[in-house]
Formats: sequence, C-alpha cells, structure tokens
Amino acid sequence: MGEDLIVNIETVQAFGTVVWSDSGECGIVFEPALDSNDETYLRNLVATARGLPPDIRAAFENWTVGAGR
Repeated sequence: MGEDLIVNIETVQAFGTVVWSDSGECGIVFEPALDSNDETYLRNLVATARGLPPDIRAAFENWTVGAGR
C-alpha cells in the first residue's frame, strides 16, 4: 500500500497509488482520475480476459493488438 505506479495498457497510460491490497489483488487511485472512455476500455479488457485459460487469453491479446489477424 502507498506504492506509486504507472499503468500502461495498450492506449491507456495513467499514474496512480495503491490504496489496498488483498490476496494478490489491489486497488489503485488514479491521479488525475481516469477519463471515462479509458475506464470503460480497461473494464472491458478485464471482463473479456477474466476466467479465460492462458492460451486463449494470449490468443485474444494477440488479436487485440493485430498480431493474430
């Protein structure tokens, strides 16, 4: 907790601070707050990848960046 970090995922780059951590997961407060479009984009990426086997997730990530087309 209290660690500063930079999140850089595809087109989203944001500065934040870890405010909680539990069982390998953490919450981040972004400063400034994420743009609503960036937040929606990241939520969709997480929702799509959640629960997928590693090989399927990797294939999806390759497709997302154009490597799988």
